[in-house]
Formats: sequence, C-alpha cells, structure tokens
Amino acid sequence: MEIYPVFIMGCQRSGTTMLASQLGMGKYVIAFPEMQYILKLVDKSYRSSVSAEQAFQNLISDFRYIVSGLKVEKNEFLVSYSSDDLSEVIFVIIKSNLQDKSVKSVTWVEHNPQNRDAVIDLSNAFPNAKFIHIYREILVQFTGQ
Repeated sequence: MEIYPVFIMGCQRSGTTMLASQLGMGKYVIAFPEMQYILKLVDKSYRSSVSAEQAFQNLISDFRYIVSGLKVEKNEFLVSYSSDDLSEVIFVIIKSNLQDKSVKSVTWVEHNPQNRDAVIDLSNAFPNAKFIHIYREILVQFTGQ
C-alpha cells in the first residue's frame, strides 16, 4: 500500500484541525487526531538512544496516543522500528488503523502545530510528503485617546 503524507502546520488556533477534518472527508484520505508522538519516532537521535521495546512502551503510554483510540500490534511496531526507513514505523501505525485494508493507496493528513518545528526531520523521513502552512493574521486595531 502506498501512503502519501500531507503535513499541516501553523500556530495554535490557526485552523489546522479544521483543514485536516475537511481534507479527511475524501474517500481515500485519512486524518487521525494529532499524532504528536510521531515526531519522536522519526527523530534519529531518539531512535538511536531508545530501544524498540522502550519506544513501544513510550508510545502506548503517551496520553495523545491513548485518547486517539489508535492501535498497533507490538510485534509489527518492533520490527518496523528497527528498519532504516524512518517512516516505516509510522506507516505501520496508519495501516493498522485503516478501516478498508484493500485500499491500494491513501493520503494521510497529519495536523499538528509542532510540525512547523520539525519540517527537516519530517521531510527526511517522508521524502514524498507535502507541507501546508497555515498563517492566520490577526488584525488588532487600537483606538484611544
């Protein structure tokens, strides 16, 4: 299965969740709740200092992972974490949570304000990724004496 990542980033309250929800309504598009924990999983220094077993324990105890309702089999996680391909462990999580397993390709939309601080890591891990940056300008007008 081919997975095409799209990362939406912007300041908090800029509309990243709204845009991800709208894009996620497409037939072959998925948008899970914010997956902030993926930033660790694609970080080379994290992966070189944290064992696969410990990374799995960190993942399943992460608050955002718990409340997302996403699941991944431990053995699949451990094997993919050991891969040189940094994206493989994330793709295992995504594939494990697809409702239609027969789909040949899917666009995965990830929205997270912190993505803006990890563009280099994300682009290294996902070379075919697209990035959307939302900039929300707030006009404040002061009047006074």
